[in-house]
Amino acid sequence: MTLLRPHPRTRLLLAAILLAVAAVAYSSWVLEILLPTRLSSVDGYASELFAADQPYRWVFGSLDILAGVCAVAAALLVLPQVAGPRTGRRPAHLGWARLGWVHLGWAALAVFGIATLLDVVFPLDCAPSLPACAALEEGGLASWRHNVHLVTSVIANAAAIAAIGALWLAARHRDAQPSHPSHPSHPTHPAEPARAAQPVQPVPPRRAGMLLFWTVLVLALATAALSLHGMRIAVPDVLAHGGQGVPQRLGVAMIAVWLAVAAASLHRAARAAGDDGRTGPQDARRPGGSGSGTWHAESGGRRANSSTSAESSSTSSGTGGAADRR
Repeated sequence: MTLLRPHPRTRLLLAAILLAVAAVAYSSWVLEILLPTRLSSVDGYASELFAADQPYRWVFGSLDILAGVCAVAAALLVLPQVAGPRTGRRPAHLGWARLGWVHLGWAALAVFGIATLLDVVFPLDCAPSLPACAALEEGGLASWRHNVHLVTSVIANAAAIAAIGALWLAARHRDAQPSHPSHPSHPTHPAEPARAAQPVQPVPPRRAGMLLFWTVLVLALATAALSLHGMRIAVPDVLAHGGQGVPQRLGVAMIAVWLAVAAASLHRAARAAGDDGRTGPQDARRPGGSGSGTWHAESGGRRANSSTSAESSSTSSGTGGAADRR
């Protein structure tokens, strides 16, 4: 049962490792510097590297498959933690808006991973940056797989932008909310400093999310604009495909950076969940347990509550004894 339902800390650590691997694998295009692909990194798309007629398609395609699988697996590991361990209930103080953005962000990451896999399953017939392939496209002779690849590539980029943007908005909501006590009915002991229960959210930092979101969005728009320029306007051969390879590769690099940042955030969340000292699912089954061991990073709140309850019990018993004596 432990293997089927791992501890929340274990799930977050596994997801962090998977995202780190995805970040490296998604940067596979840099290998074109070492391999004689004979494709233009200025005018060609990165997905041309694993087109059906390219000699190193298995190298680049395999790494994209690895990136997609790791992204999907990481999202599936994190999403149950967003809803709370085993109970499926949201902690009340986190707010619907913030949790909605978190859910949307990690679900979009799963879509990104699936679309990345489909990019390899339905590869381009050839490299559109080459004149022969461009003529094939213009004559309508490209296969249906070639056309499906164009759709899956758009979906992958849109899903990546949605994931980055949604988790950035979740971080904004998190930072805008005041700290909440661990439970309103259990005040902390006056002698102990109060520790607010900060939610351990699997969310990248707000500033990094904002910067990467706008960067990836601008680069995606630049890639689209240059692609349309190359398809619709007759220009010299050197600009025949709009030079979209540069902004597209930069956008891919920024997505890989975001995956690495998200991996670091999951690692911090896992450490906070481990420092909490709770067992997560077991806590949800205890009478009076909050069931939110995954979400709270404080370690002293429960001890403070216990000591307060003990003092209340002793005070009550002392008062009762005095009344009996009277």
